[in-house]
Amino acid sequence: MKGQSLAAIGTSLKISRATVATLASHCYKKFGVSGRQQLAAVVMGGQSSQ
Repeated sequence: MKGQSLAAIGTSLKISRATVATLASHCYKKFGVSGRQQLAAVVMGGQSSQ
């Protein structure tokens, strides 16, 4: 789902855009980041800001 919008991710997973946004927000908080690019860097780079 690389590079897809929240709406496109929701459509692919058959969930609402709002659900995708909520889940993304929870991930940002857990990993201590403020956006999709930072989250991707942490996840792909194996780094943790915790």
